[in-house]
Amino acid sequence: MRINKEILKSVLFIGYLNQADNKIVPVGSAVYLCDDDSSQGYIVTAAHIINELKSKGAEEAYVFVNFNVDKAPNPDFPKGFLTTKLSTWVMHPTDKTIDIAFYLFSFPPVADYLAIMFKKCMNDKLFDEHEVEIGDEVIITGLFHPHAGEHKNIPIVRTGNLASLNEEKIITKLGPMDAYLIEARSIGGLSGSPVYVNLGHTRFIKGGLKHSQQVDGVMTILFGILHGHYDENFVSDPTKKELYEKVNMGIAIVTPIQRAIELIKISS
Repeated sequence: MRINKEILKSVLFIGYLNQADNKIVPVGSAVYLCDDDSSQGYIVTAAHIINELKSKGAEEAYVFVNFNVDKAPNPDFPKGFLTTKLSTWVMHPTDKTIDIAFYLFSFPPVADYLAIMFKKCMNDKLFDEHEVEIGDEVIITGLFHPHAGEHKNIPIVRTGNLASLNEEKIITKLGPMDAYLIEARSIGGLSGSPVYVNLGHTRFIKGGLKHSQQVDGVMTILFGILHGHYDENFVSDPTKKELYEKVNMGIAIVTPIQRAIELIKISS
């Protein structure tokens, strides 16, 4: 699979200050969205990441972003972060199964990032227009803890396939969730990552070939925000409920990007 490498610029890392060693530790991923007719943007991640930081007793979330090398204060260390109050992140006021949180922010010119416009996110029209279906290739790009990058953010890329459409709600720890399933193994750090559907160089649609017009000749559309992997608990002895094994089944749960855009619009 060939990907449009520009999407790597859409990824941000989110972390917190570890009081034990006074170091800022990245724990999850995020993407930067913007309205089609506004310079104002929104850092979007999974709500459970923000809640996890709160549970650690943190009051602030740190968002890591790369700098343009020619504009960075230190070209040998082109990475910085912004500090956000956890209390200012917005989540859905009533539905906790919408695993989305956002923060209103406009990056300075020194930041090197790719803002994804609402109109370039998956919606019902694009879904039908490109005949997105089970089996289509998907791309996850986000934080890999062992190799986050010392001098700059280095997001990894994982690929997979769309395994199930959101025809019925999926049972999760947060409750029945409106989500897609993808065949791709999720690991810690990828929560909050942008998930793209890769429509390739050419695509057979409505009886004819359609060629991509995007950068590098690869059509990628922001599809959703990674929630996490799908677990199943296997109890070895029903009389000993404490004995169980948590199995990552190689299936990940994705919150549709439409839920993020809807939350932004109803909260603005």
